[in-house]
Amino acid sequence: MVKRITHSTPMSISRALRLCIGEQVALELQASRRRLILTMLGFKEGAGVIVTAPKSLMKGQNTEGSVATLRMVSGNYLCAFKTRVDKVLTYPYPHFHLSYPDSAEFQTLRHHERIPVNLTVSVDHQREEYAARYSLPKLLYCRDLGMKGASIEASDRIAPIGESLFLTFRFRVQSMDQIVLLPATLKNIEELEPGVVLHGVEFDALEEDTELLLAAFYYQQYLIELGYLGHD
Repeated sequence: MVKRITHSTPMSISRALRLCIGEQVALELQASRRRLILTMLGFKEGAGVIVTAPKSLMKGQNTEGSVATLRMVSGNYLCAFKTRVDKVLTYPYPHFHLSYPDSAEFQTLRHHERIPVNLTVSVDHQREEYAARYSLPKLLYCRDLGMKGASIEASDRIAPIGESLFLTFRFRVQSMDQIVLLPATLKNIEELEPGVVLHGVEFDALEEDTELLLAAFYYQQYLIELGYLGHD
């Protein structure tokens, strides 16, 4: 569901979009259709938005006055609004001054939706005595991930349905590597073909810091999947 927020609504645009300093955003220039991955530096409600500018655009190109669309993930929303590059500045660092939007659209990102990933995951049992029984831990392959669970691929069944597991991922968020330990329950097992067994796991209750890291990685990958962000 897409909603439009305007100045006439009780909620301000700045609050609706949750323009967080340091967030990665995608600026698409309308004329050239060029998509730039930038960083939000700040904003003044009703006045303007400041984002970093790529050095490649600073010389030999007239970007000022360009109409553009800015997209970003804020909380569990994908936010988008039309804007204009009012000013291109090189001092004290390259940055754009963008016009403040009169309206914005935001779309709820569904927590249950899975996105394809290509991740190595270490799978262990939550009880040491059972880990030895099932020859865990093992390094396996995660083929999709959501806020509520994941699909793990192995050459054989790693444990019976209902077993409690630990999944250890290395997430790369904002150019930083984060090691994340996720408790999970094995919910289903499907043999796709000989030697390829898919395990569906559901995450148990997560600590707040862990859930925030998972959300940051998930929504980053979500934007990559939509084509709004590029791979590192």
